[in-house]
Parts: sequence; structure tokens; C-alpha cells
Amino acid sequence: MEEAWNRELLREPVVEGLFYPEDPEELKAQIDSHVHNARTVAGRPKGLIVPNAGFNFISAILGEAYKLCSASSYARIMILGPVRDEYPEGFLLPESTIFRTPAGRSRVDVPALQLLLSSSTAAHVSELAHLQEHSIEIQLPWIQVLFPDIPVVPILCNHRSPGGVKALASALYVMEQELPGDTLYIASMNFSPALPRESASRHAGLILEYLLEGKWEHLAGSPELRNTNTGNACIAAVLSLLLHRSCRVESIMRASSFEHDKNDSSVVEYAAVGFELPLEADSNPRGNTHHRAI
Repeated sequence: MEEAWNRELLREPVVEGLFYPEDPEELKAQIDSHVHNARTVAGRPKGLIVPNAGFNFISAILGEAYKLCSASSYARIMILGPVRDEYPEGFLLPESTIFRTPAGRSRVDVPALQLLLSSSTAAHVSELAHLQEHSIEIQLPWIQVLFPDIPVVPILCNHRSPGGVKALASALYVMEQELPGDTLYIASMNFSPALPRESASRHAGLILEYLLEGKWEHLAGSPELRNTNTGNACIAAVLSLLLHRSCRVESIMRASSFEHDKNDSSVVEYAAVGFELPLEADSNPRGNTHHRAI
């Protein structure tokens, strides 16, 4: 799609006032407060898995997760989110070059998108998919407050197999070899769909277990996860494959919708997980020491 990204195109917010405050000052104040009050100690994360839902359900978890990376610097922030199954299998890039929320505007890293599109047959451009899905938008206010000048790389993932996970992880590996600076990878996903409370907890526990153990193939192809929330598990699998061997994986916080609405017949599990670089790892301006070949 040669004409993509040749002109400035603004992606407007679609869930402001629904999932998070539409007033800029209120939104920024909430983010500042949650990050300031978080107990997490700032570190050197290379990746985060964070939930996407209404702020009243997940803002405390997001505050803990984003506090972890608040003292670090990055060349770009990659945000991975799920997409509906009617789209082609693979990963979907936006046409938009700017993503706006009440907290600010995020410039899209166009060279990164161009590299991803040219390096993988699994890459597609779909602005409609990005207009219909809010998982990336939920993370943008936090990024715009904490990292206002860092460009983003929004990607929606529709992987249903280990092969698809490996294709995206390989494309991301190539991208970071070619572009200068470090990338922060953020997976915007929930740890269960809406399920009865015990089933939701079991589902989330399985994803967390596989993440901590680096079992990306289980995340992508486990029978227990195949029929529920497969897209989210595959997003987790991408980060696991890409980062587990070079990072320490840590569970940051876990919660559920039951804590807010007390509805145990329809529970969504939320969690935050960090992939932290070793303290002794040297910073590399070309970003090519953090992964092994995939």
C-alpha cells in the first residue's frame, strides 16, 4: 500500500467520556495521581502487559505498571491490541499518522510502520480496524502524560496460531535491528473474557503461569485458551517470544471486575506484567542487544 502515510491523518478518540474522562485536566490529574501513589519502583522495563477497560476498573493497575517505566527513555512505544476475527489473520497497521486523546497527541513512527509492512506478508493496513477498536486508545493518555514526545507504533493483532505469533515477533525483531534506539513494547489486553468468576480466575492464572515460565507456544496454541480470548493470549505470546529470554518477567498487579460490580457470573480478570532488562545490561543506541534471533 504505497500511498499509506504520505499525508497527515488524525485518528480521533472514540471512547473518551465512556472509558476515561473527556476533560483534559481531570484525565491528566487522575493519571498523575495513580502514578504518584503507585508502590512500584521505577525500573528498566522493555515490555508491559496492561489491561484495557474503563478507568474505574483498571486505573490503579495502569498506575502501577506505568510507574515501572516512568524513569526510562525510549525511541518509540509499540502498542499491541486485539482485533475482531473478521479481519484477515496477521497484524493490522493504521493509516493515521497522529492519534489524539484529551491528554494530547501521539505522533506515529512512520518509518517503523514502513519497515513492518515491507518485512512481513502478515502485515496489512486497515484504518477501519483501528477506528473500531479501543484497546490501543486506552493506553494513549498514559503515554501522552508520561512520554509526550515519544512516537507510537499502534498494531492490532489477529493471530490464531503459533506461526502467526512468530511472524509478528520476527517482524518486530527486524524493525528494532534496523531503527535506532530502544522500543518499549506494550500489550493492551485483559487476562480473561467475561466468564463465571472461577472460570475467569483459572483462565487468567493459566496465562500468567505461561508468561512467567516463557511458554509462548502454550499461550498461542493451548487447548484451554484456544476457544476463549485467543487473540489476547496470542498478544501475550508475542511479547513472551520476543522478550522472555532477555528479560526478567514479573507480575505487577492483578484484579478483576468483581471487585467493582460484585457480579460473579460475568467476571473479567485484569493483570499487569513487566518484562524488565537486567540492571547490568548496557544501553545500546541501536537497540540490538536485547533479543536473540527468532
